[in-house]
Amino acid sequence: GGAIKAGVAAVEAENYGFVDADLAYGPELLPVMLDKLQHSDFVLAQRQRGSSANFYQRWRNFLSSSLQAVANYLVGLPTIETQRGCKFFTAKVAREVILPTMENHFAFDVEAIARALQLKFRLSLVPVDFQHGSGSTVTWRDGLRYLFDVVAIADRLHHQAGRRFW
Repeated sequence: GGAIKAGVAAVEAENYGFVDADLAYGPELLPVMLDKLQHSDFVLAQRQRGSSANFYQRWRNFLSSSLQAVANYLVGLPTIETQRGCKFFTAKVAREVILPTMENHFAFDVEAIARALQLKFRLSLVPVDFQHGSGSTVTWRDGLRYLFDVVAIADRLHHQAGRRFW
């Protein structure tokens, strides 16, 4: 999240976007994302549900989906994937959502999407084919840190809305 905010702060543009560096998304996705951005404020890639090739991928998908469901519930998001590393947004979203977002780690996306929805920005989802690479550096510790960060985000969002989280 911190790197995304630094990039947005350093460049003035009409639209912004980022894609994970692990090449999980091909360049053919760029025109699709930019086309959707013509009618939206924030565009998110969403993994198409398919069959995973092996036990490891199925197990990883199960854990990821479970953690995502808990995060969405705590923050009050609809059933969407916040952690896909392919997002595009307008300059207005950059100013009003991305830059003021407090989170700087994996849960950055959760806070940014929640803020965008609170501010009534138009969100679009783009289905994408996605393959987990075998060389992921994300560990269970990252998942635990993500969960703690999501709880902090939920607490902040509830506090800002004048509601109690705990």
